[in-house]
Amino acid sequence: MKNLIIILTVTILSACGQGNGLSKTKTLRDFIDIPAIDKAEVSNNHGRFHLNAKQLNNFKTALKKLSYEPNQDIYMGGKGVTFAINKKEYHLSMRTNGEMAEITIDNQTLVFKTNGLNLDNYEKN
Repeated sequence: MKNLIIILTVTILSACGQGNGLSKTKTLRDFIDIPAIDKAEVSNNHGRFHLNAKQLNNFKTALKKLSYEPNQDIYMGGKGVTFAINKKEYHLSMRTNGEMAEITIDNQTLVFKTNGLNLDNYEKN
């Protein structure tokens, strides 16, 4: 009986330890350095334009909320934003309804839930 209790305890502790790594939801900031974005150009219903300093700050805050959705294939719309981090450019494309976004990082296309990011909220100043 004592051996059974030890085996069960070890099994339960092992299972709990493995679950911790899987429960963390990844966000875009797990893949890129969002605070290092130094410029962004938006293409939306208002045209194509660069974000001003305040808009760029709001955009960075919104990007931090994007949650990774692995194993997704989605159809992208015409809205998007190109931004630079340390002189390397990235392009984030969004569906027209704005619920999902797609970005290529290190030759890998990743899909994210936008969690409220709406590129049409940005207008040319």
